[in-house]
Amino acid sequence: MTSQTALQPIPLRYPPWLRLFSAALVAVPLVAARVVWGDGPPEEQWHHMVPWTCLGLWLLVTYQVFLVELYYDERGVTYVAPHTGVVRLDWSEIVALFRVRALDGYILEADDGRWIWFNDWRIGADDFAAAVHQRLPRQARGGW
Repeated sequence: MTSQTALQPIPLRYPPWLRLFSAALVAVPLVAARVVWGDGPPEEQWHHMVPWTCLGLWLLVTYQVFLVELYYDERGVTYVAPHTGVVRLDWSEIVALFRVRALDGYILEADDGRWIWFNDWRIGADDFAAAVHQRLPRQARGGW
């Protein structure tokens, strides 16, 4: 744990290089659109999907990196996102921690079915892991 007081939430933020990389990725859908649509209509129908797929992936990454916040403190974990609002799980409510390889992340699940998804790319993930080890029973941690 850090030297912050117990009442101050500890943010888990993405590193600046990832934020910059995410912002720069806007070029990928633009280049894809130029390549596919640059010389008239595409020859194949599926070519229309290439720029839109690239744009969708960029939007997902950018949304996660810039708009989703994750905090923890002595009482629990807080997840803030535009699509969910504020989701607060007290440590005592958390019954499981799952590793989800397909999403490259983890899910904290509460006894009432609420859950928080996160990955360990964020700055402070090691301190957060230590907090999880301190506060969650081994059977709930799923080997983490």
